[in-house]
Amino acid sequence: MWVLLPYFCSSDDYVAFTQNKTEIMPTSKKRRAERLALLVAKPPRELNDNDMHRIRFTQTHIHTQFSNNNLSMDVFDTYFAIKFGLMSLRELPPIRIYEYGRHLWSIDNRRLWIMRESRKFYYEGPYTKEHSVSRFIEFESKYSSLHGTSGERIEFHSNDPAKCCIDAWNSDKLDEHEIIDHLELTIPEFNFLIQCPIHHLSSCDCLEVIPNKTRTISLHQALSKRCQLIRQIVNKADIVLSMEKRQLLNRFDEVDEEELIARLHFLSIEYSNDLNFE
Repeated sequence: MWVLLPYFCSSDDYVAFTQNKTEIMPTSKKRRAERLALLVAKPPRELNDNDMHRIRFTQTHIHTQFSNNNLSMDVFDTYFAIKFGLMSLRELPPIRIYEYGRHLWSIDNRRLWIMRESRKFYYEGPYTKEHSVSRFIEFESKYSSLHGTSGERIEFHSNDPAKCCIDAWNSDKLDEHEIIDHLELTIPEFNFLIQCPIHHLSSCDCLEVIPNKTRTISLHQALSKRCQLIRQIVNKADIVLSMEKRQLLNRFDEVDEEELIARLHFLSIEYSNDLNFE
């Protein structure tokens, strides 16, 4: 089942356009207001589950790092955080979808990969050339880089520093790799950290409080915030946890990177073989 979140065109720029106040707007905002007005007058068609399978890439290869160097998570960490509820899908900008030649395409290739893998979509469009000529110029530029390939699959650059994650993804073991090798947790430990301690569900209203700006922190820090939330739920519900589980919740407390690595190594040796999370 796909999670589909269309991006709706509500904008102060659009309101200004409808009230004939565009003369005081910068050119870029005026173009955006005109585009939103056209989208309201001729809205894109709604997409369904089958359409999600059909969205194609406009590049043959991508890097795992985002172009914004201020982001701590690469595409693998971001996918993992979204899939397991450590980060809201809406922290990502919506992918822009275009309809061209009887196919759907996106120019946001890294975000498209994340959303396809997590099966959660946040999108705007699909645009046609009628909706925005300027946007279609950007699409056509990226589309030409396919050099006749279908765009149905995408690969990572072979010299990418995240080779371990690329190999794990190619082997269909990415989730296990992130849990065991990067977070240094066992599968039962991780399952405990992503489930509501009251209802024992990973999809639970109790866990819907996801902090903002998760995209700018590391995966370890995102898990630390989840541990804080679980501790709050446990304390409010007067749930008694074993010492091992309490120590596990404290494992990802905010510390400097070197101390965190040392603590993870120590705890993984001392507790991993003894924990009972039945």
